[in-house]
Amino acid sequence: PAGFHDHWKLPHISNFSPPDPEDIPDVVARFPDAKDGDYTRTGLTHEEQAQIMSLTPKLKEMIQRYHLQYHLHPSFYGSPDHIMVGAHFDEGILAPIYFDYGGEGQYADRRKAMRGYEEQILDLAPDTILVLVTASPDVIRQRMKDNPHLNSPLRDSDVDRVLARYEEEYAASLLRHKVRIDTSAASVQQSLAELIQEITPIGETLAALSEEAEAGRVTAIGCSNFSAQQLAGALDASDATRCRRFDVIQPPYSLALPDADEDIFPLCQRRQVAVTAYSPLGAGFLTGKYSPDRADIPSGSRYHIMPFHADIYFTERNFRVIELLRAQAAQAQTTMIRLALAWAMRHPAITSTLIGARNPSHIDNALAARTIAIDDDLWAEMRHWPA
Repeated sequence: PAGFHDHWKLPHISNFSPPDPEDIPDVVARFPDAKDGDYTRTGLTHEEQAQIMSLTPKLKEMIQRYHLQYHLHPSFYGSPDHIMVGAHFDEGILAPIYFDYGGEGQYADRRKAMRGYEEQILDLAPDTILVLVTASPDVIRQRMKDNPHLNSPLRDSDVDRVLARYEEEYAASLLRHKVRIDTSAASVQQSLAELIQEITPIGETLAALSEEAEAGRVTAIGCSNFSAQQLAGALDASDATRCRRFDVIQPPYSLALPDADEDIFPLCQRRQVAVTAYSPLGAGFLTGKYSPDRADIPSGSRYHIMPFHADIYFTERNFRVIELLRAQAAQAQTTMIRLALAWAMRHPAITSTLIGARNPSHIDNALAARTIAIDDDLWAEMRHWPA
């Protein structure tokens, strides 16, 4: 969304790349200063970022302090749903380590300054929720390797130290409402679902959905990307409050992401919840058109437009699955796409499978996949690829 942006935070000060021709009207509409073709008015070039990073610690601190204070102006809180993505935490933790200011005994001690910013936040929006999004050190290091961040100063050897500092500041924060989300073993969608559940009591959600069902405005209610624990909690809450229970869950399920059949599917079978699985091709990964080199991702493809998909699917295990799928499809005299779809559709817990069709051939592949017979032994063998 246009309202989300990462700017004026050292070391990754905003850089706005020249837009594609078809995007120029939208860019100009959002950034009128770009009307004459000067797109640097919407951000900074790489050279300009380098110039900022070459400033003295005192000047860097002044720039950061100005922008932190600027984004705490009351006008930014005119909307009831304002998000400020922890800029004062990032700056206060990273500056003493990498930018030579803000540490204890250094110029402009940031531990004290962070509490001052939070006092202002509480004055403007006392119901602000602090969300700590974290992961294990090993997972963080792998993500840094797989998806390097422009100008990031963070070194592998510092990951444990920096994570510990975030935990310290989370504990010390004056903000009263706090949520901690561990993303180590979760997809982006699962982490978002967990966050929504954490900040919105499930009882309130079920009560609101029950009202809609009782009024006849909906015929079934469900959830998407819930973990088995979250789904079980919601079902228990329905039993305790006599609210309408979830009729269906929508999890991702494919050869590239088969974990749902370990816990979610058995739970659904025991408690009679329908399963509408999505992404049976792993967001297109199982078509076989991608290589481990992210530089080769085709422009305009889903993985180019939404690169977080690569964080989920571009694993050593999954690229081995691709080779096995290619060989098995050739042996069965079908395509990788159809065989992957047939495998995902076959699980007995699945009520239906969502096919993200953008053209008739996608529908043809799905219909053809329904005619492919996969016996129990082959299905189990494919489930445990690449063992």
